[in-house]
Formats: sequence, structure tokens, C-alpha cells
Amino acid sequence: MIRISALILIAIGTASAADVTGKWNVTATSPSGSRQYNLTLDLKEEAGKLSGTMSGPDGAVALQDVKLEGDQLTYTVPAGSGYKIKMTLADGSMKGTYTGNDGVTGPAVATRAAAASGIAGKWKAYAKAESGREYNVELNLATDNDKVTGSLIAPEGDVSITDGKLDGDQFSFRLLLDEGAYAVKLTVAGDTMSGAYTGPGGEKGKVTARR
Repeated sequence: MIRISALILIAIGTASAADVTGKWNVTATSPSGSRQYNLTLDLKEEAGKLSGTMSGPDGAVALQDVKLEGDQLTYTVPAGSGYKIKMTLADGSMKGTYTGNDGVTGPAVATRAAAASGIAGKWKAYAKAESGREYNVELNLATDNDKVTGSLIAPEGDVSITDGKLDGDQFSFRLLLDEGAYAVKLTVAGDTMSGAYTGPGGEKGKVTARR
């Protein structure tokens, strides 16, 4: 069952229900502001009617009473005693509140999850280890539904990436080299990516990439 703080939402940007369909990354904050909960909201539209689910660490729940009026989206999450969500589109993201029938309330925001296809293509990447060693390489990425494949092209040769995954704006993959495995985690922001990697022997470093 979704926890109370995990009950939040999304909203809409125009008068068309289709504008909010798809997956959204949601962050709900506890009433005290001391905790945050990361959730996934998936909205669909059928025959002009919105429906959807919200997923969190405790599972998924179907939304009820989804209504769209202008730029305001409201719906109920039937978990616990029930929670009502009110969200408004603001600068391409969703902002609003969740309120429980017991009076508990808190803020929630949502950003549209990036589709895997959005990172396909060639990227120029630069990595610098904590030791000062530098790497200039190229990432050639391809996508198949939600799976990310591709290769890293370096002066020493090419190597295929493994376990490629895009979760919201978080892109991760591994490189299996002779000296060991490298794990890379990057945050995608349009035509740029930045993050860090860990390698064999405890090697660590920063990574940036630009399409």
C-alpha cells in the first residue's frame, strides 16, 4: 500500500488531457519537511477520460476521481483513509499539495520522466579521476523501448556498455574492461549529462558529456 506521503501527483498544462499522459517523476515532502518520497506517476487517457496509477516502494495504486479543469488537475488516491491531490502546471512541471482525510497535508512536485529515446545519439564525454587522470571518449547510444544500448569509443578501442538504464533523468550503465568493471551514473539535462563513475581498485571520478 502506498504510504501517505507517497500519495501525490500531477497536473496539467492545458485544457487537453493528452498533455499530461505518460510517466512523471514525483517528489512528495512530509508535513514536517524532514522527509521526501520519490514516486512514479503514470497517466493515461481513454475516450476523453483520464486515469492512472502511482507507484512507490510499497507498490502501486489506481487513481480515482481524476478531473481536469483548465490547468488544475485533481484526483483521489484510495490508500489509507484516502488522499486528495490538487496540482497545477507551472513552468513545465507540476506543483501542488496532497491532503488526507485526517487533515495531514504537504507539498508535491512532478517532472515528466525522460523517454529512453531522448538520449539516443552520439555524445562527447570527458572524465577526470580523483587521481587527476583524464579521459576523452565518445558515447554512441541507441534505444530499444526502455532499454539503452551502445558503446564507448576511446583511442584504445571500443567497448559495449552493459546494464544501460534510464530512470527519469538518471542514466546508468557499466563498462566491463580487462582491468575490471566501471559503473557510471549520470543526470540528463537536455543535451548535457553529468555525474560520476567508480572503477576497479576504488577509483572514482567525475563525468560530463555533451551531445
